[in-house]
Amino acid sequence: MLKKKQKLSQKMMAYAFAVILLPVLVLSTAYYILATERLTDNVAEDHGAVLNAIGESVLDKATMIETSMEMLSQNTDIRRLLTDTGLSLYDQVIRLRYQVQNVIDQTKTILASQNTEIMILSPNSETVQRYPFFFRLAEFEHEPDYLRFQATGNNKAWVGAAPAFPQKLVPHDLNENSMFCYYQNILVGTGKIAGTIKYATNIRRLFSAIDIDRSAGDIYVIQDGKVILSSRGAGAFPEQLDMERKQQTLDGNVYISRRLDRLGVSLIMRVEAHTLFLDALISILPQLLTAIASCILLLAMTQVFLKSVQKRMDQAVNLAKEASNGNMNVSFPDPDETEIGQLVQSFNGLLEQLRGEADARISYEQSEKRAMQLALQYQINPHFLFNTLNWIQMEVELGGDREPISSAITLLGKMLRYNLEENATSTLADEVENVRTYVRLKNMRKHDLIDISFDLEALSMDMELIRFLLQPICENAIQHGLVSGRMLHISVKGWQEKELIHLLVENDGKSIPEDKLSQLGFREQKKRDGVGLANVYARLHLFYGDQASLEVRSEPGMTSVHIQFPKEIKLERKRISETSDSGR
Repeated sequence: MLKKKQKLSQKMMAYAFAVILLPVLVLSTAYYILATERLTDNVAEDHGAVLNAIGESVLDKATMIETSMEMLSQNTDIRRLLTDTGLSLYDQVIRLRYQVQNVIDQTKTILASQNTEIMILSPNSETVQRYPFFFRLAEFEHEPDYLRFQATGNNKAWVGAAPAFPQKLVPHDLNENSMFCYYQNILVGTGKIAGTIKYATNIRRLFSAIDIDRSAGDIYVIQDGKVILSSRGAGAFPEQLDMERKQQTLDGNVYISRRLDRLGVSLIMRVEAHTLFLDALISILPQLLTAIASCILLLAMTQVFLKSVQKRMDQAVNLAKEASNGNMNVSFPDPDETEIGQLVQSFNGLLEQLRGEADARISYEQSEKRAMQLALQYQINPHFLFNTLNWIQMEVELGGDREPISSAITLLGKMLRYNLEENATSTLADEVENVRTYVRLKNMRKHDLIDISFDLEALSMDMELIRFLLQPICENAIQHGLVSGRMLHISVKGWQEKELIHLLVENDGKSIPEDKLSQLGFREQKKRDGVGLANVYARLHLFYGDQASLEVRSEPGMTSVHIQFPKEIKLERKRISETSDSGR
């Protein structure tokens, strides 16, 4: 056997080494990686040139804006308005309306394509309240964009995306009204700041070049790690991208970055890399075809061996499934002398052993469950039998009428025949008839003080349920609820909810004291004055498991026992009855 195993393994190793599959795959992968990197560098160079051109276009616009603001800062009308402390409020308004506004309107006309806002900020607290373009610097000096400008330490600087006006002046949604802002101080004398110009331009118009050629790829404008603008139709920007790298590949895309330090932003272009991968694949096509041919050759050489093995393995899977589903009467046909055949023989032996153990286990469980059921069922019989026989004996000794005694003996015989049946189940009609017989016997002894009614129209009288279910509950109601000289009414109701059957037995007799009611529990059978309810619960649990329940409630004038169990009795439970029937 050892020799055969070595021969089989040697064959498989010989075929594997016959085709140089692994080296070909390694070389093909290496060629593919090198080709992809080379193409990526070429694409990055080409698209980097496009990105540089876009950046130059944006900086040209920025230069034009800066030049215009420089001219404004040198305007004599603006400088006089900010430095002449002798101007009255009236004079300030006149100069704003007829001199400074004309200068600003001319500048806005020059920069009309940028959709601009120009504001003159005065540090003088005595200046007029805000005009359409004239504000007190105090309104702006605590804004984040102004603080960023101050932090540069320069007299002029771009601060990037920010609101044109403070929110306290013009309430707005920052996401919709942010513009690209520029600050420039107006200096007089030896560098004293007479005022500040704030310029705000539409972001998309300033960076309009990013939408000129979409074929180049998606472009994003990044400030402080956040996207403030992207080309139209661009997808989501990956947060994990390293902003410091000029070129990187992530999630199948190539990202090219260019920094515009003057504006404090970065331009990032995203190029889909699937075309690069396709070109790289074409370049290594000869190596790839060699690898594919090697794989086909390997499969052809091993097919002869795998076909015979697969056939036996399929048989093994199918037979194992049957065995797992409970069919232990299976075995592998025609085991041969190979290693697989020897495994088959071992498995057949294991199945044979499992069949024997399973048969023994099933027989034991059926006998045990049947014994438990009969023990519980017979537990109640002597209790009622002795009481009834004692009463009949007393009637005979006292010379009672023969007809009632004869009827009592007939009814008692009928009950005993029903109760001593070894079948574990019965029909609802038989259970009702048994209860009626029991109550008739009780009324003979209690002088017709017991009245019982049934409301079971919602259930089928042919419905199958465990035997001897209702009589112990009614007996318990009579034994503990009947008061001497007072009529006892018992009602039995039944209904179905989905797949569950509900039986409710109520009586208007003496209630159960609270201390005894709180002690009622049926998880374990404990010795009590009576065994009726505990016995019923034990047999319910034996048949239906956790799906069955028994609940007792009692209050003055009404005591009820509510039983719940599944409509269908499991096959496992039915086998208890079938086994006992076959044994008889």
